[in-house]
Amino acid sequence: MSETNRLIIRQLRPSDRHQAEALHEQLLADEFEFLVGRGERESFADYVARQLANEEGRDIPEGWVRAGFYVAERDGELLGRLGVRYELNAFLASVAGHLGYGVGPAYRRQGVAEALARFGLRRLHVSGVDQALITCDEANTGSRATIEKVGGRLDRQQPTVRRHDGGTTLRFWAPTG
Repeated sequence: MSETNRLIIRQLRPSDRHQAEALHEQLLADEFEFLVGRGERESFADYVARQLANEEGRDIPEGWVRAGFYVAERDGELLGRLGVRYELNAFLASVAGHLGYGVGPAYRRQGVAEALARFGLRRLHVSGVDQALITCDEANTGSRATIEKVGGRLDRQQPTVRRHDGGTTLRFWAPTG
């Protein structure tokens, strides 16, 4: 990649508001939230501050875990996002896993999801997590390919989980180091 096409992964900033909200709307068509857990009345600046506090382990809501929120940017344009969950609660251990990533429709099949997943695995490794649970919908062949590219292997004990919506989630474990 040339220097102008360099992918940067960084924390969300208040100045990202318009692009992040636009990606959120685009991804809702895929039943995916770019701005996970943002309340209708919460300002974008407050949402960003809450994400930063959560990364530091401060003010974590009941039932949630410490997590980081990152975005992929190229040439000043947001392409996707990554949630890194440093521990697992019951829901995360069953269905959602350590990493959650999403890429805008116009930026798929360009290595963005793989870069986000690799970044997340490094963050987990630094935090002392040796194996990361990464999940995807059974029908999401692109996400499955990404997980396998970063070393994910189907969970031998519980490779699938039936969700409350009737869909099936595939469960993979990937080394972080």
